[in-house]
Amino acid sequence: MGKEFQNEGAFSSKRLRERMQSFAWADAKLCVGGCKALRGRLQSFALAHAMLCVPRWAKLAQKKKAW
Repeated sequence: MGKEFQNEGAFSSKRLRERMQSFAWADAKLCVGGCKALRGRLQSFALAHAMLCVPRWAKLAQKKKAW
């Protein structure tokens, strides 16, 4: 049941992480040359954003178990 919950909907952590990584990659590709700092910042932002989802999903999973 927990695995199904993680994979459902457009708001799953995995999908969010994939979208953020592809956004970071596309943004970094626009920078030709010395944009390692920008790429690093974008990847760091994507990771931080994805990590914020974990507590939210844990709470939702516990609520779903209670139903």
